[in-house]
Amino acid sequence: MEHAFARRTTLAITSLFSVIGLSVALAGCGGGAGGEPPAPVPVAPPTFKGLQSFAAAAVVIGQRGFTTGEPNAGGDAPTEATLSNPGGVAVSEDGTLLISDANNRRVLGYRALPQTPGQAADFVLGQPDEPEAPEAYTSPQNISIGAGKVAVVDRLTHRILIYDAVPTDGTARPRVVVGQPNFSSRDPGCSDVNLLNPRSASITPDGKLIVADTGNSRVLIWKAVPDVHGKKADVVLGQQNFLSCESNQGNAVAARHTLSRPEGVWSDGVRLAVADWDNSRVLLWDELTMTSGQEPNRVLGQLDFDSRQSGAPAPDTLAFPRSVAWDGTHLAGSGS
Repeated sequence: MEHAFARRTTLAITSLFSVIGLSVALAGCGGGAGGEPPAPVPVAPPTFKGLQSFAAAAVVIGQRGFTTGEPNAGGDAPTEATLSNPGGVAVSEDGTLLISDANNRRVLGYRALPQTPGQAADFVLGQPDEPEAPEAYTSPQNISIGAGKVAVVDRLTHRILIYDAVPTDGTARPRVVVGQPNFSSRDPGCSDVNLLNPRSASITPDGKLIVADTGNSRVLIWKAVPDVHGKKADVVLGQQNFLSCESNQGNAVAARHTLSRPEGVWSDGVRLAVADWDNSRVLLWDELTMTSGQEPNRVLGQLDFDSRQSGAPAPDTLAFPRSVAWDGTHLAGSGS
């Protein structure tokens, strides 16, 4: 069963990569190990089997063809087949595709991966009849599917909306809100409950929730996906404590134990990858101890943990990475 799930997930991710493309490919995470973390070393260019540089995409979503690129396909209003500033995608085990359509304040759902350009979505989330309804989105970003649940990051309301199951139609409603005490609250903050402009969330296969709390320059971890509103986080990474929220902990330079506006997170419950946007690097934890302040084992995109250069592109450099994903063998990410 586990092998079948891994195979289906890998195929779904590979298919999705073919549809949307990726701007950066990175080397794989590797296994975890105990003892002292190894010193960082430059990472060799990756070998990414199945996708080649400059490979053509198979299908375009949100446009009538590959040569157009206007918001809402140049129309005055969104339709069931258009997008405006899409912020995240996720594919479920059964092939359901969810795309956050940020400027249109909605998530589009496809019951199967689209096969034709400009294919219409099957359903929409986050656009209820009442604009002020608790489930209404303001700026949906990253979407994560895991452990039978779905997390949608709603950046401008400083919250994560949790669905108990993968939606199959527009009647689905979130059951829990993370980052706020209730669905009506929209307040930012720096605490073990509040968030500030989060960009990404990852639900791990074993049911952890990991959030890139971008505006607070930290990553928060819940050991189990919250089942009540406003539940406190269990772990903070990148800061000294839950009340510390400055970029690089108030320093002008990066360090092994700091973050500056992280935008992307990925985890399988053991390993963790974080796209540390403002430090132009990806940080890798080989084995999560689930304790606050744990330092990463490796860095990608920089020569060491104290550098934050964003110079000319090269196989071993990064400039403002925004997201990370893993297909079981390779780690891939996109950047500005």
